[in-house]
Amino acid sequence: CATGKSAAEMLRLLQDRLSNSVDEELNIAMGEQQKITIIRFKKLLDEADFSFLKVSQLTTHILDTTKGRPAKDISIKLFQKINDSWKLLAQGVTNNDGRITDLLPPQKTMGLGLYKLDFELETYFVNQKINPFYPQVEILFNITEAEHYHVPLLLNPFGYSTYRGS
Repeated sequence: CATGKSAAEMLRLLQDRLSNSVDEELNIAMGEQQKITIIRFKKLLDEADFSFLKVSQLTTHILDTTKGRPAKDISIKLFQKINDSWKLLAQGVTNNDGRITDLLPPQKTMGLGLYKLDFELETYFVNQKINPFYPQVEILFNITEAEHYHVPLLLNPFGYSTYRGS
């Protein structure tokens, strides 16, 4: 789903998805196709009321506290713990505002359970000629209710913090 994404974001997404297994890619592609279909319906039925569609149940953003600026072009993957393994559900790249607002398709609800966001930071810092101490950050969190969850990341080359946002 390329709508609203820059060429750099799309290139990064495609490069990241090349390493997915067939099953992972099929799962990601289904979610992306759902987003595309909704966009097409909105264009086709431009006077229809689509306010009933919820936004992504999970959103995230990254702030580079060293610069006091959003961190763009960072790859993020969402996983769900099923039995004893992690299943890739979605992936995206932060936009110019350091956000991913459409990680999941509208109306897709995550079931109760343990999830993780995997933030790939190494490329972001290496592009700035910085050797990061934390090349990757994983944030584990529990979904306990069918409500919106916002999981931001505050980072610098030598530390990070997170919290449950709104």
